[in-house]
Amino acid sequence: MARMPIALIFAFALAVIAAALEVVPNAYIVEFETLSGLSPRLSPHAVFYASLVDAGIKHSVRTEYNVPELFVGAAVNIHDATNADILSSFDGVKSVSPVHIYPPPKPVSVMTWSEGEMPALPEMSTHTMTGVDKLHAEGLTGKGIKIGIIDSGTDYTNPWLGGCFGPGCKVVSGWNFVGDNYKPHDPQNPPEPNSDPQDCSGHGTHVAGIVGANPGNPYNISGVAYDATLAAYRVFGCGEGGAAADVLMDAMMTAYSDGCDVITMSIGHAEGWTSSPMPVLADRIVALGRVFTMSAANDGQYGAWYSSHQPTSRGYIQVASVSNEKIPAQNFTLSDGYGPVTYLQGIPYAINSSIPIYATSLNTSATDDACNPLPDDTPDLAGYVTLINLNATPGCYLERKLQNARDKGANWILLYDYDDRSLRSIHDDHNVSLISKADGIHIVNVISSGANLSATFLQNQPVYVDNSESAGLVVASSTIGPSYDMFMSPSIAAPGQDIMSTYPVSLGSFAVLSGTSMATPLMAGCAALLLQAQGRNSYTTDAAKHLFQTTSRLIPVYNNDTSVLDTAIRQGAGLVNAYDAIRYSTVLTPGELLLNDTDAFNGQHAITVFNKGNDTQSYTVSHQPARTAITYNMSVAHNYPMPLVQMAADVSISQVSFTLEPGTGTNISLTFTAPAGLDPASYPVFSGFIVVNGSSGESLHSSYMGVVGSISDIKMLDNTDAWLGPGKTMPTLFDPHQTTITVINYTDPVQYFGMTTGDQPVLGFRLLFGTPLWSVDIVSASENLEKRHGGTYDNVPILGNAETNTYYPRSSSAKQLSNNGLYRVDWNGTFANGSVVANGEYKILLRVLKARGDPAKDEDYEAWLSPIIGVNITTDTS
Repeated sequence: MARMPIALIFAFALAVIAAALEVVPNAYIVEFETLSGLSPRLSPHAVFYASLVDAGIKHSVRTEYNVPELFVGAAVNIHDATNADILSSFDGVKSVSPVHIYPPPKPVSVMTWSEGEMPALPEMSTHTMTGVDKLHAEGLTGKGIKIGIIDSGTDYTNPWLGGCFGPGCKVVSGWNFVGDNYKPHDPQNPPEPNSDPQDCSGHGTHVAGIVGANPGNPYNISGVAYDATLAAYRVFGCGEGGAAADVLMDAMMTAYSDGCDVITMSIGHAEGWTSSPMPVLADRIVALGRVFTMSAANDGQYGAWYSSHQPTSRGYIQVASVSNEKIPAQNFTLSDGYGPVTYLQGIPYAINSSIPIYATSLNTSATDDACNPLPDDTPDLAGYVTLINLNATPGCYLERKLQNARDKGANWILLYDYDDRSLRSIHDDHNVSLISKADGIHIVNVISSGANLSATFLQNQPVYVDNSESAGLVVASSTIGPSYDMFMSPSIAAPGQDIMSTYPVSLGSFAVLSGTSMATPLMAGCAALLLQAQGRNSYTTDAAKHLFQTTSRLIPVYNNDTSVLDTAIRQGAGLVNAYDAIRYSTVLTPGELLLNDTDAFNGQHAITVFNKGNDTQSYTVSHQPARTAITYNMSVAHNYPMPLVQMAADVSISQVSFTLEPGTGTNISLTFTAPAGLDPASYPVFSGFIVVNGSSGESLHSSYMGVVGSISDIKMLDNTDAWLGPGKTMPTLFDPHQTTITVINYTDPVQYFGMTTGDQPVLGFRLLFGTPLWSVDIVSASENLEKRHGGTYDNVPILGNAETNTYYPRSSSAKQLSNNGLYRVDWNGTFANGSVVANGEYKILLRVLKARGDPAKDEDYEAWLSPIIGVNITTDTS
């Protein structure tokens, strides 16, 4: 047997304990056909429950849904592990989905204060960046609009959120769906709903302040729509357990039924499909006249094709994060007189005396600094501030660098960046901070000269710094799209980095948090201003998404060259400009133009320009390409940092100039040609913008996106040893009998398992691309895929299904984090239909459906067959 090196054991354990898209065992969300023909006297719920009883299926109801225009169905626990396929066969059942568990939102960074511990903001920079300040000056403050916040609750006792709960208060209504002790994966801690949506973690309160904090507070902050009323829907307990999808869907439907005009949910996790229940429900809510905003998540370090809940083009608004213009920071001075040096922390390092600096590399252009264990002659770093170059080759992630430094005792770490993103906080550890590239190079050069260099960290002297280098740029942590079914992701961007807002009083009352969680409520507040300005009507809600997208500000890769635009799969349509979305007299539709991949290329599109103003305008139309993203690398699967190249699409425009009288419009035909000279095997995503400039100074754009390469041909299963190490290819079986992680090889003697906890085979596999379906089946030990043409499984008798799942995202490259580095199936000998396998020898067949595959076609799957395993289940006769 091949054994994993000790150095990888800890990383492996973290990866498999909590892979992405954890599910509640044997729990399903079932949607009903609302017009079941079984009995006009029975509700669809009664028909379904009767079918369960008739089939002899023991069950319990988790949640019932009965909003006919949105969703009629139920979430149920099936006690005998019945396959979801059985549920799908019942009359009146429209769809069946597993109950996914979504982790609690984790900001990229958190810094908390009480009143007076930081100076007041000189200005509300997020509002000036998005035109909100000008709308406030015109009297638009969200008055008359109700905003529903689905999150960890809201501390309504914070005086800047009104100080009370109920009619007449800012937080006018809400519900706690879960209680304090809720853990979705633990049946001993089920939901305990109550009427108090009080927040015990802080995230929801921070979100609420971004939307609606009252002005006049000590830090000079205000919500985007501070006169709107808020409804707080709490879906998380007080621990780290996350929230199950059935709870989130219940909250979404309650917010709709309670009359919320805008609903915002800063809950994102790798998913990437438009067909799973939550994005489907959100799109339906939008179709019924509400605005819905949802975060894009904070998984940018894992590269492209890793989007969160995925909207369709006309659906809800998925929000990316850009850097703020003003950042809270601290300073330190150097013993050579250089400085002060700014480091990005709201709270100073608690070092009260001068401390020497140790650089882990004296090469400022190194790409492997601290990627490997530090040398034996490294001093005990507990007595130093450790300086690390953040630049890294693919696969050397920040966590690895930090762990290698900590293994040598490092308590205080400074990172200097490899490009001009110097003022960008990147980590949630208060003992890890970023300094500028120039400052880092100066420190290394002084140490290289042989001089001793020490730092003095200034206490009680916080500052706000101008973030001229990265303000308005998409932050590195913001998740990168597109979706697996080729929808644009994200939709748009908003400021989400270093955002000051309200916090629970018990935790300090104010905090600075970073992440797409902060960008999303800002977008929701902008939507409230739009509804106040243009009316709470179906036209405005239907138009909201494209109004914001077409009037946003295009985002460059770097601020020193604004002509080089970032890819649309990172910035969406650009940085929201609420003032232009509301006040422009020109309307451009649609906001998105989806070109698809090479096989299904759709190069013919049209846009419509309409002049709703009072004056005649002349217009010009042009093409402004974004950089093309090289998203796939066969050696590491997904590139990060993601290379950007110049090759762009060609666009033929039917009218490049025209004039419109008031109240008139015109259609413009567009013909796209995919860029040449790109390697289809790297799945380049090309994108850009069709820009319409009006004589009044208005500038609008429609965003487009396409892929060079065939999504149908993209490899699904990782068959390399890149994740586990040399000689250990994936997929694989792990032997739980060993004290170290042990891989079962085809040449090993047959392992027998009692199929109890700790004595059962463990299948590990990685997905290189999202799949609509994967299944694990049990077949005879005599079967051999290699004798089947192309490794397919036609005519292989399936003895039983162990597990089937739908709409899964690709694996990340994480090894030290639990973020979806590996999918794991522990088989206990029970088939999905509840029957138990007979003792004997078998193989495990893993099948993964290609992204555009037909589940009924054998050739549309990739398959893998395990070594022989033995089953020896003993029966207790005592």
